[in-house]
Amino acid sequence: MVDVICIGGFLLSLVYPLALIPLEPALLASHPILVAAFLGTTESLVAAGAFARVGRVALWLAIAAPLPGNDLFDPFSWWVGRRYGKQVLTRIKGGERYHAAALRAEASFRRWGPWAVALAYYLPIPNVLIYLAAGESGMSLVQFVVLDLLGTALGIIPLILLGFVIGQSAVHVAELITHYAGISTVVLVVLIVAFQIWRSRLARR
Repeated sequence: MVDVICIGGFLLSLVYPLALIPLEPALLASHPILVAAFLGTTESLVAAGAFARVGRVALWLAIAAPLPGNDLFDPFSWWVGRRYGKQVLTRIKGGERYHAAALRAEASFRRWGPWAVALAYYLPIPNVLIYLAAGESGMSLVQFVVLDLLGTALGIIPLILLGFVIGQSAVHVAELITHYAGISTVVLVVLIVAFQIWRSRLARR
């Protein structure tokens, strides 16, 4: 039963953002905080900051809402790393394809320790591999959660503040995305897939 919960939560953490992506364009202009809280995409965070600038949401809410939602399932990655160790790091997502990225994550964690978790959003390595390495290394759950929250804050706050600086122009873009939700969904999926491919190739290098 423990294995089912551990693996199930981990798999859900990988699947649920992809399942929600088609909803983002339709909700971005009407519920930017909701989208930022559950997806935390660049465009949703910028939109949340922009809506705060024009007074449609509170700035503190735009910053606070994405923190728990974006970190909700991260402890499952830590748990899998703690429970199953190096075997998961070397075999996840198709084996050889991510083998180099897994080795890079381990090397980064051995060198930088907690800094790797805190700066995960800025490293050319999929976050999930760093979280797995954190669990494998023996980092406590409390320390991981604190560092994960710090890392998420460091990743999202600059984007929200960027939206706050841009203001009405970013709001207008969000409204256009929602107006053309069908086309926007296709473009968004293509961009996300392209970004993940680029990040994976960068990690392998």
